[in-house]
Amino acid sequence: MTSLKASLKTDLDNSSKFKNELKQLSDAIHDIINEGKAELSFIASKKCLDKIKQSETYMEEYAVQEESLLTFQADIDIEQFVSKLSGQGTIVLSYPDQAFTVQGKSEYDVGIPSDSFSC
Repeated sequence: MTSLKASLKTDLDNSSKFKNELKQLSDAIHDIINEGKAELSFIASKKCLDKIKQSETYMEEYAVQEESLLTFQADIDIEQFVSKLSGQGTIVLSYPDQAFTVQGKSEYDVGIPSDSFSC
């Protein structure tokens, strides 16, 4: 999970960087065009095309990753141990001067459909 989060953060950071650089170049081109400087407009346009190519290359390289499937594999030793338990423990109260009355008891089935026994 940590690896996937780190990879996603890197992709987001790089995407933001490319977006900001392209925005700055776009703004510069508009300013240059408004000033009527054709030669600077050509240079800025070329830089913008180079930056677009870099971002497209990055997207092609990193956007075609296979989907990752994250699953939980239970430890079979723990499963076997827990399945042999008759309960999860007992409640012990040590208040000798007080009386407690049980008002109710509930049992719940916590099994899953693939269980072969009642839980």
